[in-house]
Amino acid sequence: MQMNDPTLGDGAAKAVPGGKARLAPGAAFAPALAWQGGSRLDEIVAILGHSPDWPGKGA
Repeated sequence: MQMNDPTLGDGAAKAVPGGKARLAPGAAFAPALAWQGGSRLDEIVAILGHSPDWPGKGA
């Protein structure tokens, strides 16, 4: 995989462990959210358990 590979971001996001660890207090990532449409960044953010509609998006 090369650094300019367009699948690098979502591949890295999908490599983040899931399961109960994401529910622990202070966990960096929440359980993955359902995602449909939007940008590749939106997909990555959803995989990491955060809403693609975070405050300030598009600002």
